[in-house]
Amino acid sequence: MGNKNISQWAKIFRGLANPYRLQIVKHLHDNGKTAVSELADKIGISIKNTSRNLRILHDLEILESLGKTDHVFYSVNAKIDGEINQILRLFCK
Repeated sequence: MGNKNISQWAKIFRGLANPYRLQIVKHLHDNGKTAVSELADKIGISIKNTSRNLRILHDLEILESLGKTDHVFYSVNAKIDGEINQILRLFCK
């Protein structure tokens, strides 16, 4: 299991176990830095719901954010853990 214990992996997989979050990760992987409102439009959910899902992924250090309160852009964390990066690369093929 690499550097993570089972409870850490469970937290990561719970965080990814949502179709909207997976769509967000895929979109950001394929398109790079994107604004919250653009992600909401692309995925077809409210800005509030998009922000909540982005926060969850950000807290797991899967995403990074740039900007201020009303102009925030998200991207896949360039310094993401190697094992998580391998999982995301498999998914985003």
